[in-house]
Amino acid sequence: MAKQNLNLCSEPVLSQSACPKFCGKCPTTCYNCNITSPDVSSCNTVTCDKNTMCLVEMRKITKTGQVKYSLGCATKHFCDNGVKRELDSRSLTIDCCDKDLCNVPLATTLASTKQTTTATPTPASTATTTITQTTTETTVVTKALNVCHNISCVHGTCKQFGTVFYCVCQQEWTGRTCNSPNYCVSRPCQHGYCTNNLLSYKCICSTGYMGNHCDKVIDYCASNPCVHGHCTNNLTTFKCSCSYGYEGTRCEKICSRDLLVMIDLSLLNYLSTVHFLQNLVNKMQIGSNGVLMEVASFADSSVHNRWRLISYTSKSRLISEIRNQLYHSVKLPPPDIYAPVHSLNMQGTSRIGDRANVPDVALIITGPFRHTYYNVKYEAEKTNINIPITTIGVGNVNTQMLGSIAKNSAHALTVGRVDDLVDNAFVDKVLNLLCS
Repeated sequence: MAKQNLNLCSEPVLSQSACPKFCGKCPTTCYNCNITSPDVSSCNTVTCDKNTMCLVEMRKITKTGQVKYSLGCATKHFCDNGVKRELDSRSLTIDCCDKDLCNVPLATTLASTKQTTTATPTPASTATTTITQTTTETTVVTKALNVCHNISCVHGTCKQFGTVFYCVCQQEWTGRTCNSPNYCVSRPCQHGYCTNNLLSYKCICSTGYMGNHCDKVIDYCASNPCVHGHCTNNLTTFKCSCSYGYEGTRCEKICSRDLLVMIDLSLLNYLSTVHFLQNLVNKMQIGSNGVLMEVASFADSSVHNRWRLISYTSKSRLISEIRNQLYHSVKLPPPDIYAPVHSLNMQGTSRIGDRANVPDVALIITGPFRHTYYNVKYEAEKTNINIPITTIGVGNVNTQMLGSIAKNSAHALTVGRVDDLVDNAFVDKVLNLLCS
């Protein structure tokens, strides 16, 4: 497969499922113990985490010459930065490799005696005196231990990788000498990787999964973390979709806003407008800890009426006052859409509400208007209003203008008729924008 497809290990499906070991996607199995000789027959094995390597540490005590090996797992960073160091009176050598059971101590130190003969001329005569001098030199000989000679691969074949020897087990067997059943051969772990123990296997699950076979999605919603909303799972945690009028990671907070609603008098349809605002109010938490509202009307190039309703902290009284104010409003010609934007800037955001720690938001409901797109865009940017604005255009309106005023196209909504304002799904959409 690799010869036919040179990019085999770059393909996410094949490299992870069909050929994970070939592509280096599997965790490495290493010897794990402390020993005083290169014989690893008494060592256990351990499955290392991904992105780690097998480690051989050789510590030699300078005074006594004693050598001790530590075998196990190490991060690639440790291997790259800890090749050889001197610690106190011990000489420490670190070697790492990335094949299964490759961390086998291989080097030994031998002593040899060497005789040298030198001829030295004697100053007093022309005769030559031959002096034989014996010196002892210590030579480091790297000798590859024949691990295959000492370890029998019961159900496998002994292989050599460079100077490293290891057992390649038959599929049904595992362990350092291929003498333990491979309970993972059937790939029982659906979302994770499998490790063998003495009598069975154990699944190490990927993030977001649980169960003996990693076949169950972790239910982060089981504890009902969303106080006022609906909970959905993802791989690492939960996400709350809050009920209208609530916000926060767990929908535990009431959506508190100081809201200014500005209504275009040229499109005023008394019943539809009242019903829209009534539905809006009924789905919000009205009060000193929730939403407080003001209403203004505009037409031509000015804001005609502005009603301070923040003293109304009950839904019924607030709806009644809105109904009374709109009933006495007079329908006027198409407005200059810059009027409500200009009003927001001139009046100052502090006029929207009296609560210093509560966000101010504005909702502008308008119909067709006289201003050109470029003038509105220029004026809206010039005012530099920092509060979030949601715009609703009724009928044949310029959506680019609405988006320019809102400064966010997602907050620029349109409906075909005034009657469409009362649709429950549309009211919910508006509420989500006001509380987002």
